[in-house]
Amino acid sequence: MISEDKSKEVGARIREARLARGWSLEELAGRLKETTFGTLSKIELNRTKKLDLFKIEEIAQQLEVSLMYLMYGDDDLALGIERIAVTSETCAPQFLMGDKITIDCNAEIATNDYVVVEGESRDIRQYLEFEGEVLLKATNPAIPAGMNTRTLKDNETILGRIIHQARFY
Repeated sequence: MISEDKSKEVGARIREARLARGWSLEELAGRLKETTFGTLSKIELNRTKKLDLFKIEEIAQQLEVSLMYLMYGDDDLALGIERIAVTSETCAPQFLMGDKITIDCNAEIATNDYVVVEGESRDIRQYLEFEGEVLLKATNPAIPAGMNTRTLKDNETILGRIIHQARFY
């Protein structure tokens, strides 16, 4: 069992990792086999007397974070999470200047996910795979058809998949 002081820290880290992925409490609970919604809520709110290590391990697996992170903490980079602000017009018009986005640098990327591409500058593109080739699509209607899809350039890398977007205005 885990001490009461440690339980409070663990619950806060579970909540932080869950929110970083844009998941509700219900969504995470639905992914768990051994931990119910009520138990998960109590863990996050530090309203449980005894914290079972096996439940914390199951939660860590679903959140794709290490058990060590939930137990002892670490920074976002260890989680593979980066938070950035959109500072210019992008190739994806649903992401506006001033928006805050959360990127998971370790997540698997699938067709139609929005990703941050880093090269001479950062941009947001829609990720596509076609016949084994990675394509990056601009969904901004200001970019003419025929010029809106391209391959990854030599000086570019995909920073990660966008997992959350927030607008504060």
